Amino acid sequence: TAASTIVKRDGNGDLTTRTLHLTAALNLPATSASTLGVINQNGTRLLHAYGVGNFFAGESSGNFSMTGTSNTAVGKDSLSANTTGASNTAFGRTTLNANTSGNGNSAFGGAALLSNTTGSANCAFGSNALLNNLDGIYNTALGYQALQDNTSGGSNCALGLQSLLRNTTGNDNMGL
Repeated sequence: TAASTIVKRDGNGDLTTRTLHLTAALNLPATSASTLGVINQNGTRLLHAYGVGNFFAGESSGNFSMTGTSNTAVGKDSLSANTTGASNTAFGRTTLNANTSGNGNSAFGGAALLSNTTGSANCAFGSNALLNNLDGIYNTALGYQALQDNTSGGSNCALGLQSLLRNTTGNDNMGL
């Protein structure tokens, strides 16, 4: 009877069930393609670990072509353009979204380090912190829109709301 049907299997071997309760581990294969070792939601990737030492959670986070290692991204579209960048940490919607080869960046907060492509060793904490950074290195931005307009400036430290907001290419600045 229909009431006793627990799982339905279609012609492709796919299973359909209303709720799945596990009493032991769920073991997925290593993520080696967009169809292997991936958890999707409504057809969009939600969770995967493509590459070596990488972990991605969030709609369209990460990608399936990068060679960069040891990256962690949590949030919609975070680290989605990465190619060779390694040891990056991105938490929040669109964090490090354009990063391709930047290494050792930390971005926390919506759109932090959004435009970064090749910049390395940057720390951005707060929404829109280092938003427009492209290739600047060794920058620290703490606070909403801190160092937002920086594109290639390096070794800057901005602490607080909109500190060094309009700096674009300046180096070795401190803003409070």
